[in-house]
Amino acid sequence: MPLKIAHAILLILALVFAAVGLRAAYEKRKDRPPIILYSIHSWLGILAFIGFGLQWVIGFVFFLIPQTPIPLRSIYLPFHTIFGPIIYGLIILVCLTGITEVQLFFGNYQNLHDHAMIGNFLGLFIVLFGALVFFLVTYSPFRRVEVPPTKTALENGLGPVPKARNVPESTGAVPRSRQCSEPTAMFEKAEKELFWAGVFLSQVFGLLCVILAGVRGEVYNNGFDWNDSRKVINFHILFMVLGFVFLYGDSILIYRIFRDKPKKSLKIAHAVLLLLSLLFAAIGVRAAYERRKNAPPMTLYSIHSWLGVIVFVAFSLQWIFGLAFFLIPQTPMKPRSRYLPFHTGFGLFLHCLVVLVCLCGITTINVSPRDYSELPPRALFTNFLGLVIVGFGALVFFLVNYAGYRRIEVVVERD
Repeated sequence: MPLKIAHAILLILALVFAAVGLRAAYEKRKDRPPIILYSIHSWLGILAFIGFGLQWVIGFVFFLIPQTPIPLRSIYLPFHTIFGPIIYGLIILVCLTGITEVQLFFGNYQNLHDHAMIGNFLGLFIVLFGALVFFLVTYSPFRRVEVPPTKTALENGLGPVPKARNVPESTGAVPRSRQCSEPTAMFEKAEKELFWAGVFLSQVFGLLCVILAGVRGEVYNNGFDWNDSRKVINFHILFMVLGFVFLYGDSILIYRIFRDKPKKSLKIAHAVLLLLSLLFAAIGVRAAYERRKNAPPMTLYSIHSWLGVIVFVAFSLQWIFGLAFFLIPQTPMKPRSRYLPFHTGFGLFLHCLVVLVCLCGITTINVSPRDYSELPPRALFTNFLGLVIVGFGALVFFLVNYAGYRRIEVVVERD
């Protein structure tokens, strides 16, 4: 109970400070028409604030009001613990898009003056802090052991189950164990339906990301042409979304969608999808190079480019280590089992970082034409692309982390 109270107090303090920050943003804009929330930073900022507030209120009702039934608490708990990190990740994303906006509005970002350097390093430290929180919360040996919402948990929550006794049918009484098993069966059915609904939505969002990236380049940015410096950037956006967002996300989901299938074939499919992701991302990086090679200075000055290079290098190392540990038969089982939680946790974190880098890039291409505040169709379309990318990333995170959908790992396996 003391942990719950401390948790709630820290969250309410966070909400109060965030409200002060929102008021400051309003004061900055109130005398500058149009006073509309036009940027992806402001859209996601409002979404994060509302989501945070609802998370606090619902958490208070479920976990700090004694009259809340225990079965309801146990059912809602895994959703609460997953939505919290998703909202926190969204907050970090909002911070980085805000830093990108400030840097671009300030001017001369490419010269990396003191203001730009401080902003970039602020962004890096925010990401580093978020990465440490993510690791400490998601690393399996550090997880708090919770009682899952199973039949046993529900029975315990409803109180001690009396010893079985014969109940005459004429009385109409229902044994306590049957009362508990019925809601449990309903919950398990709903849980399964929610999983497949989440998988379906994730694929819709993922494909929509790729389609929107292609349509944006063709319709709103003069089409695709590798020899035209104005059009080659469209390849960068399309291939980064296709490789690092969609295929990378699906390579992670494959272990949840087919969690009851033989693991060896899943490893190969996982590795192939990741290799395709890396190849498409490499094309995207080359397109960015072609866009900038004749435009001095040729430095990686933005927080988008800094984090993008980190993601590309880390992804490559993750793939190489995964190949060495899990696809080479000669690798001993003990190192595999020890490295596995780091591999799975770091892989999911990298996908979250990919989403963050994409949104920083979207902010960059929206702010650069200097008409962002008027929200032209091009900027509005790109904002929606950013929202869909965030939605896909959130669905991947939920499906991978929800306890009921996790693959049961065997510590020592024989291939």
